Amino acid sequence: MIHGNGGGGFRFSRATPHFAPELNVVTPTLPGFHPEPPDKSLKTLEDFALCLSPIIEKQPRPRTVLGTGIGGSILLELLQHQPNIADQLLFHAPVGAHLDRRLFPKILKLPGVARCARALIGLPLLRPLWTRLFFESPLPEDFLHQFFLGYRDCRVFGKMFHLIDHRWWRSLSPVETPASILWGARERLLTVDQKDPFLKILPHATTRVLPHWRHFPMIEQPEEFVKIVEEYL
Repeated sequence: MIHGNGGGGFRFSRATPHFAPELNVVTPTLPGFHPEPPDKSLKTLEDFALCLSPIIEKQPRPRTVLGTGIGGSILLELLQHQPNIADQLLFHAPVGAHLDRRLFPKILKLPGVARCARALIGLPLLRPLWTRLFFESPLPEDFLHQFFLGYRDCRVFGKMFHLIDHRWWRSLSPVETPASILWGARERLLTVDQKDPFLKILPHATTRVLPHWRHFPMIEQPEEFVKIVEEYL
């Protein structure tokens, strides 16, 4: 399972204990995402995507790879170079559609804006505000501390807004691997109308809208998140 921006494999930590014990669940953290140090040799999205190759290739088949948020974008990039690396694909609210029209990514591409946003999200004084905005369910304080630390220490947070843009989206070729696209009906950051454009890139995909999911179902509804994923497995 590939994490989104501002975080790492830790984001799946509330979900992984609920998977069936016979499943080998792997949640890597890419370079530059907390707590992994940045790697200056990684300059393109292809560079970041290919970091996942040895991790995935170590796993026995059948392999299912899930990407959430920009993790879905990185997975799509990897499939451009290694289309047979997985037997099944799951995408949860991936990033890519409407990037020529969405205001939020355009603002975060401006000089210094992403760094400022990262600092504000990681500021302990503002944590109650961000907690109310991100989550509806009560969460343990130690988890919240680690979650917001992930934003503060994500050295490639802003870089992702430059690498994942409309030009990149237009460069994608269709991927033939069987896939499913999951989206939360209550998602506010990546609205549900963004799912259908992915069907041009994933022609053999099915789509499913989950009525209670918001942006972080693996955190807020970890048992339901696992149940849905295991249905596809």
